[in-house]
Amino acid sequence: MSIANSDEAMIEALAERYTIPSDIIELWRRSGGSPADMPTQAGNIRTVWRVLWREAANGKISSAPNLVREALLDYPHETRFLKFMEQETNTISKPTNQGLDELQDLIDFADNADTIRQLFEPSRRDLLTPFVGAGISVPYKMPQWTNFLKTQAAKHDCLIEIENLLSGDDYEGAAKHLEQIATPFQFRQIVESAYGDHHLEKVEIQGLPREIVKLGKRSIITTNFDRVLETSANQMNMPIVNVIEGAQPDRLGRLIQSGGRGLVKIHGSWDERNTRVLTKQEYEKVYGHDEVDFGLQIPSLLQTLFRSRTLIFIGCSLAQDRTMRVLHESVKSIDDGSIHFAILEEVEKAQNAKRLRFLSEHHIRPIWFPRKRFESINRIIAALND
Repeated sequence: MSIANSDEAMIEALAERYTIPSDIIELWRRSGGSPADMPTQAGNIRTVWRVLWREAANGKISSAPNLVREALLDYPHETRFLKFMEQETNTISKPTNQGLDELQDLIDFADNADTIRQLFEPSRRDLLTPFVGAGISVPYKMPQWTNFLKTQAAKHDCLIEIENLLSGDDYEGAAKHLEQIATPFQFRQIVESAYGDHHLEKVEIQGLPREIVKLGKRSIITTNFDRVLETSANQMNMPIVNVIEGAQPDRLGRLIQSGGRGLVKIHGSWDERNTRVLTKQEYEKVYGHDEVDFGLQIPSLLQTLFRSRTLIFIGCSLAQDRTMRVLHESVKSIDDGSIHFAILEEVEKAQNAKRLRFLSEHHIRPIWFPRKRFESINRIIAALND
């Protein structure tokens, strides 16, 4: 494709994706331009974009690639944007293979080669959004949810009932039952004891949380209700000012529109009952009862994030929970070719086919690492940050 044809393809793509003047102005502003740059007598939308593209190419904003990079935050699966960025990257410099060279053992493991190649495509790396689960908090003496429920159930003489609920993947019901047995007041106390900020006092956060903070150039999403990520960012002198807890559609909408940096805590924090989501009653309140209700705020917000970001799941079990149900319904209703990634411990061969089918139904490509080799997660994220 010649340069002229490439320019025409980009003008056409931008004109198709951005047709409302306010959206055009917002994208131009995010790219470094001023609303005053807008042509006042340009005619139709395609002509507007032809003028703006010429201004971008001439340095009116930082660069034409910067404009496309911002557009990719809104439309991460738009093939014309992706192709332009790949061509631009190849024109400027050949992508470094240093990060990939350090992962050769993982590239050769299982069926990782193609997935890692996709993950490390330059046009995709800038758009990755970490989706963080409880696994990253374990080193800071914060138990994973299953262990927490079982430990507390044993202390409250309801272990058999809790184990029965967990065997059916009813984590919400198990939390509700424990809260009823322990009383809501005591339940809040044991949650604070397990996940409160005191675990992070005088502790220097190392390793994976720091790499996640660096990778989350735009935003980080988490279901965790501890403050490991916030503490790590503060210690790195990279504080996350924009922390969105629970259903705050206006703030999240501004974050997505601006392409700014923020931490989206979709299930709130441990010390805020109004936004925290732990028990069956709390889940039903924000997700709906039997089916996911996209009229409610959290499913709607998650759907927006799933469709506007390329996610990499880190420290997540990816069980059949409410979050995964929202993702499944999102990709099923609009199959836009979206791809997400997950770094996962290998499973038993007998479970492999079932696990792969589950991931495929959610448009997730797995990167497997050998059993108990959890340091592999940090290696992959650090390589992405190189």
